[in-house]
Amino acid sequence: MSQLPHAEFKALMILINGLSSDLEARLKTYKLSTSAFLALDAIARTEVGSAYPMTRASLARMINTTPGSMSVLVSRMKRDGLVTERSLNERSKALATTKLGRSMLAGGSVAWEDTFDGLSEALSPTAKKQLLQTVAKLNLIRKHEQDEERRVAYMRTLSKKKTKIAVGKHQEESRAAASRARARFD
Repeated sequence: MSQLPHAEFKALMILINGLSSDLEARLKTYKLSTSAFLALDAIARTEVGSAYPMTRASLARMINTTPGSMSVLVSRMKRDGLVTERSLNERSKALATTKLGRSMLAGGSVAWEDTFDGLSEALSPTAKKQLLQTVAKLNLIRKHEQDEERRVAYMRTLSKKKTKIAVGKHQEESRAAASRARARFD
């Protein structure tokens, strides 16, 4: 990721820690952690849409955590009566929210909005828009770096001839993606 000056990065980390502490405190009212709230939200979204049911593995990828950590989280949410599982096939199980889970999610959503509103009150509409654009840019940079890491790992597995072909194709795709991203933020 492009480097922020040390002082700016430190200030950003302090802000993030403060916001996450505020959110955690508000979510505790609903017996949720931030990760449990995000997981419940993701499961509920797949239930509302006509999407393929959420599994532990897909949830781990979505929230960017390890499958083992997600398994512990899902087991805890099942124990607390927030989610249920049903077999999709012999290897995977679909996750669904319970009535209690949806109730806690609704409360957690209020806590989420209160935290965001607290930050928003301190910002003018222009500053709020700039902050959201900056966050979007940082997320785009992070995603690009992750994609590049995956691409490099993939390239190591290819033969030299296949590598040349793949590099050429990737360079074209990267140029197109970069121009779309610039157009989106300009």
